[in-house]
Amino acid sequence: MTSPAPPCTVLCMAATIKPEDIAEIRRMVADGEVGPIRVAARLHKTEIARSLGVSHSALCRWEKGSRMPSGDVAVAYLRLLKRLAAARNSCSSCAKILDLNDDGQ
Repeated sequence: MTSPAPPCTVLCMAATIKPEDIAEIRRMVADGEVGPIRVAARLHKTEIARSLGVSHSALCRWEKGSRMPSGDVAVAYLRLLKRLAAARNSCSSCAKILDLNDDGQ
């Protein structure tokens, strides 16, 4: 029996990596926008990291701007942040957005 794929894999397989998406998430990291989006959604770093299939320390480095996400995970992180930002005022529980099996549409 095979072990289940990390949550990010489901979302990332359907995602096409576009250079503009990578550029946007890297700009958001460099500008310090990613942490405030997570905080406004009242989510812990561990929850975001787990949903993306990355370590807590990786997410901490992204939020500090000392490292940048790349590849499929960068696209998944961008989608997640956009969904959290869009839902900030209309979502009573943003934790449900962490279900990355949903395509967000």
